Amino acid sequence: MGQTLTGLRFEWKRGYGSRSAGAYGQYEVELASGRSYEIFTSDATGGNTSDPYLYLLTAAGAIAAEDDDSGGGLNSKLVFSPASSGTYLIRLRAYGYKRYGYCSLTVREEAAPPPAAEAAIRPGDVLYGQVFEWRREYSGRRDGTYGQYRIDMRAQEEYTFETSDSAGGDNDTYLYLLESSFSVVRYDDDSGEGYHSRLRFQPATDGVYYLRLRAYRRGASGTCTLRVTASTSTPGDPLYPDLIVWTDRLRDAHVSREGGRKLLRFSNGVPNAGAGPLEVYGVVDGTGQTQAYQVVYNDNGSRTTHSVGTFSFAGHEDHNHWHYDDFAQYELRDPSGNLVRAGEKISFCLMDVSRYDGSLPGSPSSGVYSCSRQGISVGWADIYGADLEGQHIDITGVADGDYTLVSIVDPTGRLHESNRANNLARIGIRISGDGVAILP
Repeated sequence: MGQTLTGLRFEWKRGYGSRSAGAYGQYEVELASGRSYEIFTSDATGGNTSDPYLYLLTAAGAIAAEDDDSGGGLNSKLVFSPASSGTYLIRLRAYGYKRYGYCSLTVREEAAPPPAAEAAIRPGDVLYGQVFEWRREYSGRRDGTYGQYRIDMRAQEEYTFETSDSAGGDNDTYLYLLESSFSVVRYDDDSGEGYHSRLRFQPATDGVYYLRLRAYRRGASGTCTLRVTASTSTPGDPLYPDLIVWTDRLRDAHVSREGGRKLLRFSNGVPNAGAGPLEVYGVVDGTGQTQAYQVVYNDNGSRTTHSVGTFSFAGHEDHNHWHYDDFAQYELRDPSGNLVRAGEKISFCLMDVSRYDGSLPGSPSSGVYSCSRQGISVGWADIYGADLEGQHIDITGVADGDYTLVSIVDPTGRLHESNRANNLARIGIRISGDGVAILP
């Protein structure tokens, strides 16, 4: 399920004694038990108000849920899990009496939960592009769990947490350290250079602690680098992944006619032939965008984390999982190398689908990564079939003949690898009507 209606009028008519009354602005929807749904308004404008109100009623007319402003601003949002399957009624109203306006209304299954905001850290880690902010709904800088990191500490070791390279948010970071019951044990504002924070702590006993990275000023936000060291930690050498294109997978090509268009469809495979895994995770920032971070493991067990773009859920609701944006791009070129057509940059849910080379050092015997923990292990490959979303180039109007099909992994060069020279592969194809032949 996923439908958006635009330009809908919402109002509280003069003849209605309450917002839930009447059938004006009413829409039927079939909901199934055991699932969760989002029903929300957006782009609300007047009329004489931009404040919509949502009611969800059973088929018998009983109110099952209602909401005013949970959708941001004056928009409404309901999240509802029906106890039984059946027909429900959505009523779209204005909040104020004799008021009206216009908005969009979306009904869809609730998105899969976003990646966790909490990340585990350890001495030796360097995390680039970390967001620091003081969210407006927090009464104090130590509130909430956004910008929170979990660390297991050992007694008698001295730990240092330090920010650098800040941008935005007045360039002013603030660090809090909390023990496992979330009581603050240490905090720091400006012990580092300029407005950077440097927090040192030596625990009396082994245990779990939480570091919170915040902005100093309410409503501010920015990015910075966060370093974690301990008295016994030493620098390590990075074990980078090496992403390549599995050329044989491109050979699964055919022509498809869809909606009046002629599409060249093909599979794509991206193996990791490097010394370490490709691992990415997401954190939702204050704007609701899911920022992507790549974890690079070092040979001493520490990690370096880099900001590498974004994740998206919108457009992938049918998959019900997050996709790492702009992971691959496809091109069709003529015999002279001129670009004939290009596909859009394609987002992937990064996971271990097929074993590529089990002889590589560090290659696990079974897959490690999935759509809930995204990445590609050493010696494994992510495979996208020809019939999946985005696995095509529109060749409507392209003349029959010989061409080169090109696949590029990480076309924007955001991921950290040991070798970028092998991120492109090409095969020769011959297009003839609705047929495709692979050239030697």
